[in-house]
Amino acid sequence: QQLEDDQYLDFIEALLTHILQLNKTEVILPILGWFMATPLKPKIQQRFGGFPVLMVSGTRGAGKTSLMKLFWAMSGFSIDRNKLLSVTETPFMLLKLFSASWSIPIVFDEFKAHDLKLDDRNKFTRYLRRSYNGEFEHRGRPDLSSIEYELSSPVAVIGEDSLTEGALLERIIPIDIPATGIDHQMKQAYQSVKKLPLLNHF
Repeated sequence: QQLEDDQYLDFIEALLTHILQLNKTEVILPILGWFMATPLKPKIQQRFGGFPVLMVSGTRGAGKTSLMKLFWAMSGFSIDRNKLLSVTETPFMLLKLFSASWSIPIVFDEFKAHDLKLDDRNKFTRYLRRSYNGEFEHRGRPDLSSIEYELSSPVAVIGEDSLTEGALLERIIPIDIPATGIDHQMKQAYQSVKKLPLLNHF
């Protein structure tokens, strides 16, 4: 939202006061760093040859989905009905999402390796691997021509299971949210950040 100067200063002060209290430091700093780097994704990829996938895992009730929704809103994404993207989207929709942006992150929720059909899991992890350095996928047309899609979107994945493939481990930032749960201070910090004038209200 557009804010007046004095409102903006209040916003930044409140954000900086509470954002590092949303969870443990080893959880928040890598997530914050990844989201802050996404606007520079094309430059980072050009300079270093790739841009990592953010993988946030943890047990049910660890607060990973709520936390990522908050960071997604802060990154400027308008969340439709406050829902994250599904890893079970159709192959064509996955292709569209992975190639939808250069710097606006896309966030997939509910990655559970054992719940996905082998074909679906392989296709999803293949897109993750290839999105690291912005590779191209081709989809055929009825007239035998093809459309080229660049897998350019910065991608984050949330799940109870982490990614374990060797080729992916070299391309991800793994964050494991402890099963110890969310304490009172974290809950208060979350509510304080949530009330700030972000792009959209929850």
